[in-house]
Amino acid sequence: MRRSIYLLWVLFMGTFLLSGERELRAENLPACEIVAFTPPSVGSFLTPIIEKRGLDVKNGVQIKWVMKPSKAYNLGYASGEFKVGSSAALLSEALRRVKGVKTVYLFGTFDYFGAVLSRDPSIKRLKDLEGKKFAADKVTTNYAMFEYFAKKEGVDLQKLDTLSAGSSALMTYLTAGRVDAIQLWEPAFTQIMVEQPGKYHPIFYHKLWKKYTGLDVSPYLGVAAHEDWIKQNPSVVQKLYNTFKEAERWLWANEEEGARIIAEENKLPLSAIQILLKKKDQLGLNVVPAEKVEKEIYEVFKAGLETKAIEKLPDSGIIYRGIK
Repeated sequence: MRRSIYLLWVLFMGTFLLSGERELRAENLPACEIVAFTPPSVGSFLTPIIEKRGLDVKNGVQIKWVMKPSKAYNLGYASGEFKVGSSAALLSEALRRVKGVKTVYLFGTFDYFGAVLSRDPSIKRLKDLEGKKFAADKVTTNYAMFEYFAKKEGVDLQKLDTLSAGSSALMTYLTAGRVDAIQLWEPAFTQIMVEQPGKYHPIFYHKLWKKYTGLDVSPYLGVAAHEDWIKQNPSVVQKLYNTFKEAERWLWANEEEGARIIAEENKLPLSAIQILLKKKDQLGLNVVPAEKVEKEIYEVFKAGLETKAIEKLPDSGIIYRGIK
């Protein structure tokens, strides 16, 4: 009996001391506040994994997450209230840089995915949208990329009866029959396809990227930081990259547990996340230093020029160099 009590005491003290050691270690690490989109968002997929697995502390940095809706995120980051953002859409950063905000794209986390969902089985290609009622969140960079693909496919966008709506309202318009088709992205796309199987018809236009650029990768979302913050925290950038890269590796090695963590954080059906993790092309998870996909990044910038999402190419300082 005494031996059992002693062993329990040793186990408790070991756990207590280990926890205390972790807390002490975290206190001595450089702190980094990162703003991210409020879930649900693919930009919030790696966040809970990093938190629950303690991957930031493991890689030598203590991250404090601040979750904001997209408008508050963009205003807060552009103003300098937040110096590091992990829901950094590439074209948004290009636009900021062109307008004088010294933002730097550190590394990518997700490649582009966008799709059209229609009620009409005769809508099989983007050109078929002409003359149809269509809804999209036109203020997003995801829609700007849709415009790029549509124009490449010869679509006259003036012939679409387009309704601009927030992303949360798009599915309502489609199910209510107010529009024939909508443009959307993950995780909403897979959630809809799982919850209403066989009801809607997708057009995976993102697959046209290679046709028009010859490239396999189309960078879309990543982590960005202000130049002044980078100068003050030169060693933290590598630690952040290592943290996100380890989260990516951990997710692919632990898909079931990872799916549960992501679904819980984003308040999404577990089945939808499980399916999405199997469709790597749609998820687009790709943690990669910006300089390693510089050619691909500039192709995205050129797409932004074609759709007038940006007025000119940003200077080369937008791409961070030095991540190993």
